[in-house]
Amino acid sequence: MKLWSGSERWSEKFELKSSFSIDQPRPISSIQVCDRSHHSIEIPRQISSSGEFWLEELALQNLWPLEEVGFFLSNKREVYKFIRQANVSGILSLNLAALRDVLSESDWYGLSYQRAGEERWGLLEISTGESVSYTWTQQALHLSGECIPHLR
Repeated sequence: MKLWSGSERWSEKFELKSSFSIDQPRPISSIQVCDRSHHSIEIPRQISSSGEFWLEELALQNLWPLEEVGFFLSNKREVYKFIRQANVSGILSLNLAALRDVLSESDWYGLSYQRAGEERWGLLEISTGESVSYTWTQQALHLSGECIPHLR
């Protein structure tokens, strides 16, 4: 590539620089999920109501700097897929209130995430309060109740 003007000529070699650089690569570690109070939580977190679900604010920590993570928001009938990017410190913040209107009304919602090359993991889901019961006989195990597919 040659650049010139009427009075000056520039070299065809040049270098592009960015203000961001990774000094030391982070070792691969598991993600830590925190609530709005910055306390670590176990996932998938069980939420008691849809109102509470939409008020959740989460932070995923220990990601790679600027890593993109896929999310899946579901209401049993439809799934809304979206991607968010971590900041330069490897933290990705997610406010569910901003996603309130992307799915139709439902009594159940769930949110899961997936990193590149990894399996999907559940983050939040509304607990239905119903459990699966079982009866054991000599030759069979009988299950009853509603089964909601896990977000994994």
